[in-house]
Amino acid sequence: MRPAEIELWARSIIERVQKKQPVEDARVELKSEWLDKFHQIARRVAGHANAARGEPILWLIGLKEGVGVVGVDLVEFASWWRQVSTHFDPPAPTPYELGIPVADEGKTVVAILFETERAPFVVQNPHFNQSRGEIRCEVPWREGTSVRTATRADLLKILVPQQKLPRLEVLWGELSACVDTNWDADRVTWRLEAHVFIEGFEERVAIPRHRCAVSIELNQCQRMPLRNLGLRIDESEEKAGAVVTGNVAHFAMPGVLVVEAVQAQDVKEAEGMGWLGLESARVDLLIRPVGADVHASVQVDMRRTHSQNGGVFWRFGERIHRVDEYEEWVSHIEHVLVYGEGGNTCQIKDSDRKWAARAVREGRLAWMKGVPSMLTLP
Repeated sequence: MRPAEIELWARSIIERVQKKQPVEDARVELKSEWLDKFHQIARRVAGHANAARGEPILWLIGLKEGVGVVGVDLVEFASWWRQVSTHFDPPAPTPYELGIPVADEGKTVVAILFETERAPFVVQNPHFNQSRGEIRCEVPWREGTSVRTATRADLLKILVPQQKLPRLEVLWGELSACVDTNWDADRVTWRLEAHVFIEGFEERVAIPRHRCAVSIELNQCQRMPLRNLGLRIDESEEKAGAVVTGNVAHFAMPGVLVVEAVQAQDVKEAEGMGWLGLESARVDLLIRPVGADVHASVQVDMRRTHSQNGGVFWRFGERIHRVDEYEEWVSHIEHVLVYGEGGNTCQIKDSDRKWAARAVREGRLAWMKGVPSMLTLP
């Protein structure tokens, strides 16, 4: 995970804590200070990393739920981790630390991302060969907010590979809230359409509809689930091997999944939320593919764009064009510059225009204002 992605994840958690909202992510741990009970910390890190089953976990130091930003000194990390890591039976999880300045607080939160692919992680018993036991090492396991010794079933979860979680990116989305006076003036109907780019998976990925969830957050505190959810694939994605069979979306390569959701709400309840005056709405999307134990998630803020026929509309991003439009677009440009690492460029020949169109469709080539450029992928 790149530093920018770590910071984005950390800031989303910091924002929730500042708003006194619960942190609903099992991959995240908050600490208000650099704790000096190093064996207990090592045991907790190991248990958290083992339960993550290969997914990265994030620790935020200097942040306290229910209080807000407390702040710590980044320079203390090296000494702290050196003492924590000595309690592991090697290897320890690989940490990546990042200082996150919180400007409005004048303090710094330290984000520590731990890579967990090398699980199981084992901690040493500090009382081995002493009066309190003959057990030399332990494989910890986090369950809820507590840590216990892993069972045989837990060890199997670690050792049996699970489906790698895909990365999600919302390319375009529209949320609307409308009252249909011709049908039911006592109801506000919320509708969401989100075009989600899915990448970072191995071989194939299958996404069942019943393992997806969408919710919207209004006024920074009121959350409402959109329960009537559907999945579909754009025609251009079908050409790339994506398909929806029954209630399951299948992808053989990176592509765009269209998520649609509808929810009716009593108009008085909606008025209590102040829906007509909302300038922004936050959308949370959770997706759990077949073979995965945890959800991949993405969150976007949609901005109000217009009102029409008694309804309000919020949008995010730019709507994606179809692949045949890409091919027509590519055929009319004189040359295409592809940017690689270090700023090097090369010109695509006429024979490569179909490749360019396909690359745009697959997300390997992005175009803005008529000029495409190669994205630097992790």
